[in-house]
Amino acid sequence: MSIISKSLLSTSVIHSIFFVTTFASGYLKATNYKLDWDAAWANIEYLPTEVTFGDAYSFFCMQVSF
Repeated sequence: MSIISKSLLSTSVIHSIFFVTTFASGYLKATNYKLDWDAAWANIEYLPTEVTFGDAYSFFCMQVSF
């Protein structure tokens, strides 16, 4: 197996592990979330009036890193 095919295989495995782990974590958090209205009303947080700008990476960023 050449070094290029080994690197493509290992990169595919790493990206697959990252995607599956991220998806599974989000799925478990979403399915186990329980809304507590009483606690939400008791703990009022005001929205901040300042805005910060930053980077947001898209799904295509993973393809560029590949």
